[in-house]
Amino acid sequence: MLTLTNTELKKYTIMRKITFIAALLAVTFMNAQNYQFETDGNNEGWAAVNTEDVNGDDGDTVDDTAVAGGIYTLDTDTGSSSKIRLGDGITTVFAAASYTYCHVELGAFGGHDQLRLAFVSTSESVPPTGGKNQGTTGNEVVDIELNHANWTDNIVQIDLVPRDTGASNSATGGLVEFKQIVFDNNTALFMKTVDVIPGATVNAANGNIMVNGANLDAVYNVTGQQVGSKGLASGIYIVKISKNGTVAAVKVAL
Repeated sequence: MLTLTNTELKKYTIMRKITFIAALLAVTFMNAQNYQFETDGNNEGWAAVNTEDVNGDDGDTVDDTAVAGGIYTLDTDTGSSSKIRLGDGITTVFAAASYTYCHVELGAFGGHDQLRLAFVSTSESVPPTGGKNQGTTGNEVVDIELNHANWTDNIVQIDLVPRDTGASNSATGGLVEFKQIVFDNNTALFMKTVDVIPGATVNAANGNIMVNGANLDAVYNVTGQQVGSKGLASGIYIVKISKNGTVAAVKVAL
């Protein structure tokens, strides 16, 4: 049996940490702002604007300020610019340079055929003048590239607006379901998260790390220490996941 002296053991430990950090730097980096509406009643900072219930009760039971079953339902008002909004137009939501794509997972889309992402940055004024339109009929993930000329400085307000082609508003009304909203730097939702395990996703948000489509085996900090997956401090972590004998490591940031 090999016995190491204290000096040799220290050298071995240092080498192990160097190897771990080198591996960490080689792993795909995932930096994302994720709104999943997983907790009933928690709209995660988004607010409904110009909705049916605000402008006139249509007799249904939809509460536009609440979330239920992992879905944020917007009851769009006919002829109004109904939307969900993040930010107050003053306080920074995040730096524009942090993200180049927005992914919106939609359920029902109320008969609309277009989703507009409008925004306000610290270099422009309210109401939003910057925006991108994307065609959709719902029940899909809409990928919006944030390459607008005004997507600069700090973003202080973001609107997601269901609308109809040729109209600047919700011409037909109807219920719109938001299942997930993600800002990141991938051209498609979770495209670069776990290449070797198809269907597996790793989400890092609000101090928690979540894995879908695979087993969460372990989470490590940058020193190689194993930690939990909830209530984590801001920083970089390595997430080890596995499925059917295939193992992968994903680097995430909180």
